[in-house]
Amino acid sequence: MSINPGALLCHGMNKRLYSAATSGNVQALTKLQESGGLNIFHEITPTRNTALHLAAYHGHLQMVKKLLQIMNHDIEAGMEGMREFVTAKTMEGNTAFHEAAIGGHYQVIEVLLEHDPALVDISNNAGETALFKASEEGHKKIVGKLLPLTSPQYNRRTSDGQSLLHSAVCNRHKGVIKRLIHHNPDLLKEVDNSLRTVLHHAASLKEMSRIAKILLEKDSSLCYQVDMNGHSALHIAVTEGNVDLVREILNYGKDFIEMVDHDGRNALHLAVDHAVQIFDRISRRIKTLLLLVMSRRMINNRDNNGKRALDIAVDNMAKDERLYLGIKRLLQINGGRRTPKTVDEEITESSSTREKSMWKIQIVSVNAVLIATVAFTAAFHSAKR
Repeated sequence: MSINPGALLCHGMNKRLYSAATSGNVQALTKLQESGGLNIFHEITPTRNTALHLAAYHGHLQMVKKLLQIMNHDIEAGMEGMREFVTAKTMEGNTAFHEAAIGGHYQVIEVLLEHDPALVDISNNAGETALFKASEEGHKKIVGKLLPLTSPQYNRRTSDGQSLLHSAVCNRHKGVIKRLIHHNPDLLKEVDNSLRTVLHHAASLKEMSRIAKILLEKDSSLCYQVDMNGHSALHIAVTEGNVDLVREILNYGKDFIEMVDHDGRNALHLAVDHAVQIFDRISRRIKTLLLLVMSRRMINNRDNNGKRALDIAVDNMAKDERLYLGIKRLLQINGGRRTPKTVDEEITESSSTREKSMWKIQIVSVNAVLIATVAFTAAFHSAKR
């Protein structure tokens, strides 16, 4: 009989088997197997974990060996479906080999590989091999073991197109990053489905300047690559308020500031436009950030809508008047100018100014009435006394 995981979801795994697999109790497993009446290979959890999945994830080497021994005996006895046990998948599509890689259990990986070398190229539902999971979890020794064994075409996650190196960078695993780059420097150039390199991802995360430095030392040309929105790593670092990485990138080339996205905006445009978010995240360092990306030659560049950095600051004044007033002054001191307005814009702005003035006059009038009323009431009560 072949293994049919879906048919067993209604009742889940036998409790004694589950306990034995998760605790690594080989003696309990042996008793269960010898007692008869329970096919341990057909028992699965609600998420389709077999006993082998559980033992592999928890790193119970002797339990894994025992399960494989029993399975091999059943295969020799002519029982059908036993070969599927090692390659059985959970609801996420993980094999026991994936689970061993996630748990970081090197010896279990070796035993399973010896049993079935083809496990290295099996992907889960997201298109991740065991090598990908090991990279994601930061298990450097397992990554080193599986790198030369896994076929390169299987080293990319199909759900978002991220490579092994993307995964290691996003999870801040310096040791794995260095090992991957040493093994295959071309990984630095690979992009995901959004056309983002590993440097783009480093720029979008906090406290990533050290990892970004490793990437830049290997290939500073990464700064010239743009994603599907035309954003370079500098654009993203500025948007996220990542001052240390902005400084690191500009150390490798001042001309990175000249790069513009699909809206014609350079890093300064984005620094000003996202100042509220940046201000919340890095406090007073907004001034440092602006000074880093500013130059008198670039400060008055217009985007596709004809906006200069100073125009954007004025447009955002309502978001945080105090913050943007300071940014406006900083830009003006460094030579920033506003784009001349059209006649229609002048009329609209003057109308808006008149409305604001009328509103202020009305507020003053209301306050005057309230003050007069309070004064009159106080005088009236004083006269009665």
